[in-house]
Amino acid sequence: MILAVLLYTGYEFGYKAARARDQEWQGTIAEKSRQRIWWKGFKKPLEGNQYRYYDYFWNVRCDDESVVEVEVLYGLWNRSKVGDPVRKSKGERWPVIDTPEAEKNRELTDEILKNVF
Repeated sequence: MILAVLLYTGYEFGYKAARARDQEWQGTIAEKSRQRIWWKGFKKPLEGNQYRYYDYFWNVRCDDESVVEVEVLYGLWNRSKVGDPVRKSKGERWPVIDTPEAEKNRELTDEILKNVF
């Protein structure tokens, strides 16, 4: 059991994160999907936040006409719509929505965090 936890942690925070940081692309969201996390049980939760029981994905049609499936955080997945422009910069772990409103929100968040910390 300990070996399984170590392997999963190494994959999730080591290999997967490093591979994501090495990618660079730009495109639009073609499809949004979610997949049930099998190890969190098969019963639907009765109450509380159900977002924890799923992995969230975008299918992005890149500017070079290729299609990339990207796992994203729930908050980012929830704020996005099909057709939104997105970009993934090299060195960053997560893609961002590439609209003027989203850029303004990121700047405001950065300013607030700068003042808090």
